[in-house]
Amino acid sequence: MTMDLSEKLSVVDRDIKDIILTLANGTQEVTKLLHTANRAEAGTVNASGETQLAMDIQADNIFFNLFKEKNNVKEFASEEREGATVINEQAQYSITIDPLDGSSLLDVNLSVGTILGIWKGKVLEGEIVGAAYVVYGPTTTFILSTGQGVNEFILRNNNFDYLQEIKVAEKGKIYSTGGLRSKWVDGHSDYINALEEGGYKLRYSGGLVPDVNQILLKKGGVFTYPALVDKPNGKLRLMFELCPFAFLAEQAGGAASNGCKRILEIERKELHQRSAIYIGSKKEIEQAESFLKDNGGINMMTESDVKVPADVPAEMKSTYIKNYLDATKRRGRLFLYAGDQKIEHLNDDFYGQISTGAIPIDDADPEHLFKIGKEAKQHIGFFAAQYGLIARYGKSYPEVPYLVKMNSKSHLVKTKDRDPISTQLVSFDDVLALKNNSGLNVVGVGYTIYVGSKYECEMLAEAGKLVADAHKNGMLIVLWVYPRGKAVTDEKDPHIIAGGAGVACCLGADFVKVNYPKKEGSASEEVFKEAVLAAGRTGVITSGGSSTDVRAFLDRLHKQVHISGCVGNATGRNIHQKTLHDAVKMCAAVAAVTYGNKDPDFAMKIYNGEEVFQL
Repeated sequence: MTMDLSEKLSVVDRDIKDIILTLANGTQEVTKLLHTANRAEAGTVNASGETQLAMDIQADNIFFNLFKEKNNVKEFASEEREGATVINEQAQYSITIDPLDGSSLLDVNLSVGTILGIWKGKVLEGEIVGAAYVVYGPTTTFILSTGQGVNEFILRNNNFDYLQEIKVAEKGKIYSTGGLRSKWVDGHSDYINALEEGGYKLRYSGGLVPDVNQILLKKGGVFTYPALVDKPNGKLRLMFELCPFAFLAEQAGGAASNGCKRILEIERKELHQRSAIYIGSKKEIEQAESFLKDNGGINMMTESDVKVPADVPAEMKSTYIKNYLDATKRRGRLFLYAGDQKIEHLNDDFYGQISTGAIPIDDADPEHLFKIGKEAKQHIGFFAAQYGLIARYGKSYPEVPYLVKMNSKSHLVKTKDRDPISTQLVSFDDVLALKNNSGLNVVGVGYTIYVGSKYECEMLAEAGKLVADAHKNGMLIVLWVYPRGKAVTDEKDPHIIAGGAGVACCLGADFVKVNYPKKEGSASEEVFKEAVLAAGRTGVITSGGSSTDVRAFLDRLHKQVHISGCVGNATGRNIHQKTLHDAVKMCAAVAAVTYGNKDPDFAMKIYNGEEVFQL
């Protein structure tokens, strides 16, 4: 005699059993609903901003009306609703549900589904203890796990009869991938190419439920909806789709990852949070992680990851977050393209001979700086230059993100003759006027402090006021902090550089630019760690310094970021003292190390035109 769903659940926790049977009752109603073939749009959007069909709303109402009567449900959260609804605060379990996943496929009569997650405690705080999904296809099937394997049932005569236990093989033969190929990040493209070269067959319908169902029932393979260039956190919902499927995959002997970590280990911060997904056989998921672990398309920051300073007003919080995420490419790292040397070093950096040879004549024209910024805009966080330079050229290069350098001085007066002082060239109100009147993308301001100078108090006061003004307007601020003055015996002393980084933190800067330290008998990348620690939540970026051999520069940058732990670099001369073509390639190579976690070998291939790096 065939065992049915209720009998199979005889040893399961009573409340969990009741939740599953309630879902089963609802799916029978949805099955009948689908036969009405009402494909009309409802004229509304769900909590994720997607157009709802009438059936989306009807399916959601079916399940909500069933579960709201259950005293054993703490919270009910639906993909079609903005927040979770408390049903019984005293109950032990909460549920997440996608009532009708893939409803956009109804007009072509492809399979759709329902996805359920059962959580012990509140939705965002609890542990997932059960999951199920339903496939509405030629037959209606119900796939379920309560933590002891995965079982499939089929709807026959108003009853779900047991069909089989589902187990996923270590390795499969099919793959299914979503997202436009032109939007894939490099690591995902390489992974899919490897699968195809390995003889894997593409099987993709565009529906999450039928596509994952195929992977599970065909005993393995991989389904993926990756991080994309324009959707860095993927498309699919963590709570409503990915966690339930990840639970089922692992119970069947498979795995589920975002390309970096287990789906079930991702910190849950928002109800409608999104993530990339790789789900299926263990071998395919391990292979995906090997391609993606060092790729810039994974581990993207979300809005909730940004630590917004307390001095940013509530009405400017979203502006600050956008500026931060854009500048750091959602990686928490910064590549500052520096063009402030025309005052700092006069024409020495733009015309004549340097250690690597003659400076290209291109660099003699200030517009060369802006041409680089335009061509390399996808790779730089922002271009730092003085107010007047941006005012002169910015309107011709509106696509470049700008940081206004608020103070500068030339190098003619030496420290031995006078302690350095550099005060503001313009006011912050001038910067706001430039931004508002021109429409330029001015995302922040920068300021240099010479700690150890007898004039440091004046500079500290100006810098502190600029930090407050920048944050008040949702803008970022970078402080250049250099130990310099007659009281400073060694400007490259790692301990005093760390002290300067700590000063920037105390002033509230978002980033601090410092020189790379030197200490006899010690590796710079090791002693530099003190500055990173001292800066706390202020991100440390390093000065690029004078032009040097490209490979040597990339080797040093890699150590600074990946050994010392700094968040990036401020590079000027090693970029603009090149032809436009080479400067743009250099920006891509620097971005690959900074944002993409690429090693110097790969970065050199980018510079030599043998590889391409995209963000």
